[in-house]
Amino acid sequence: MAIIEVWQQRHNNASSNETQHNKPAFDNLFGVLELAEAVFLELPPQQILVNVQRVCRRWQDIVTASLPIQQALFFRPIGMQGPIHFMKVSGEQYGGSWVSPQGSRCPFQIYEHPLVAPLLLHEQQPTRAMDRPEASWRRQLLTQPPVRAVTINVGSDNVTLYAGLEGVTMGNVWTATHLCTPGPLFISNWSSWKGYSNMWRKRSASSSLKALKAVKKPCN
Repeated sequence: MAIIEVWQQRHNNASSNETQHNKPAFDNLFGVLELAEAVFLELPPQQILVNVQRVCRRWQDIVTASLPIQQALFFRPIGMQGPIHFMKVSGEQYGGSWVSPQGSRCPFQIYEHPLVAPLLLHEQQPTRAMDRPEASWRRQLLTQPPVRAVTINVGSDNVTLYAGLEGVTMGNVWTATHLCTPGPLFISNWSSWKGYSNMWRKRSASSSLKALKAVKKPCN
């Protein structure tokens, strides 16, 4: 948060000698994508999404242009093989595994979006800003790596979402759940997914991204 506070102080006290003295170096730092990206990656993903982008248009553009940051924020997928899908084991009701588009089993960890439990399980109500149709969280992927399709069970209703190569987003799931009769929500085959909340709020985006990529293993 310190870097955000420094920037805001620079704008609030633009006439001070100290601020004017540091202005060229500060502007030069954030004028280079790679340098600014390295600084932002040391902040938790939540801070980047909620605070960094609101500071100024330049910072928002940097966040949008950075592939590593976009991946840590669940806007861009990890890997290049495309969304994974769940393949059931023939003759078994619950057996199966998440596999690559090529059909090979990939034993990497799947991380779920940090808002899955709070919003989809109705543990908290969305704020007015979050409830807007254009809210950015709706474009975020449901998981990293992304899933091609998922079945949502709400009460006695269920709906299967097919997102194709784009991957299922939080907005897809949110819309689907609100078309069903209110009731307990369950996402089929999500028992193996791992929470991302701790990394989202407390760890740097750089560290979080390493964790996301470290658990991935190439498909054979």
